[in-house]
Amino acid sequence: SEDVFVDAPVVDFMPSTLEPTQWKKVRFILSVDAEPVFSEVMATRWLVDAVEGGAYIFCLSSRYETLCAKARERLLVKPDIMMQFLQSLLSPEKGDEKVEFVKKSLFLMRGSLVLVGAHLLNSPFRKVLLNLLSGLRRKFGVHYSFVGDVMPFPAKSLEEFFERFEEFENLLVIGNLFRYLKEEHLKALHKKFVVSFQVFPNITANYSDLLFAMKLFHEREFVNYRHGFGYLVYSPRTLQQEGVYAPYSVLEDIFETGVSPENFLREYGVDYQKLMAEGEAALKMEEISTIETEGQQIQKGDVFLYTDSTLVEDMGHWNPWTHEMERLQRAYVNPHTAKRLGVRENIEIGGVSFELLTTENVAEGVIFVPSEYEEFQPFDPGHRVGAFLKRPFYRYEVLP
Repeated sequence: SEDVFVDAPVVDFMPSTLEPTQWKKVRFILSVDAEPVFSEVMATRWLVDAVEGGAYIFCLSSRYETLCAKARERLLVKPDIMMQFLQSLLSPEKGDEKVEFVKKSLFLMRGSLVLVGAHLLNSPFRKVLLNLLSGLRRKFGVHYSFVGDVMPFPAKSLEEFFERFEEFENLLVIGNLFRYLKEEHLKALHKKFVVSFQVFPNITANYSDLLFAMKLFHEREFVNYRHGFGYLVYSPRTLQQEGVYAPYSVLEDIFETGVSPENFLREYGVDYQKLMAEGEAALKMEEISTIETEGQQIQKGDVFLYTDSTLVEDMGHWNPWTHEMERLQRAYVNPHTAKRLGVRENIEIGGVSFELLTTENVAEGVIFVPSEYEEFQPFDPGHRVGAFLKRPFYRYEVLP
């Protein structure tokens, strides 16, 4: 089927022009809403090496990312102001002191690195961001790396899935994608036949007609491709477990057809046998400066709702020892924003009430709510993003 939908941003360009192992050699790093500790924790080793080697990190974000702790300069702003800041770097007009400092740094230290949170590709700022990043690469010769999950292979976005939801009579779901569904979608599932592969009895499992217990990555041969750096990592099976299933094996048996990773990966310049032998291989894709994107105005907003993963992601809330690190789903807001909105202890978003925590670690004009909760979690269940977001496939949206 050509109708394959994923929650990760789909990219048709190389997600990184610099291998993480080379980050340690960079002298200037501009971080744009990037949170490598939560999504690419092993790669942060080379960021620490860069800092210890004297690299200057300028952190531009809407909340205090862990990388901000290593930054010499931190600027917490709304996402629309973040885009305007990047736009100012390309303008011939003189900007404010911070803009001019970054301009000068990028000019003098050619080959600087721009780290970008991949979640911005699942936001109203996608086209603007790609145009700006392409411009920075052409003007200053910067390297870039998207931090977080991306989908470098042919697939379609969740936004399109929402638009075409009524078309499908049958759904095959791998992973907990129903946490994005709105209430009307959940009610409409009784008209569809849902087959899913799940690790835990989550909301998707509870709305499935046929459920398979899914193998974890160490229970099957596994190729990791969804990180943002443009290379594949091969992991052999290390554990044999009965009564659990690998999705592709089940589908091969049902449809009596084989899937050849060798043929598929060859289109991307990857030798599968070499990948298994060496453990990793780089994808061959065009870099972002060669990709043509349509222009788009920066979406403005007084208050933005930002939803994203934190240190405890979806699966972590099913284990008591990791869930304890972040038990409750709360809304985090800057004290000035809370005062302006007239909220103190709780805030209602999309008909859902959240306990409110005020903190200077969130930019003014931003409300941050962790996205990795849902109603069927065993410990302190929260609310799936589909329950309170107007556009659950986006990580940023403007509050009315």
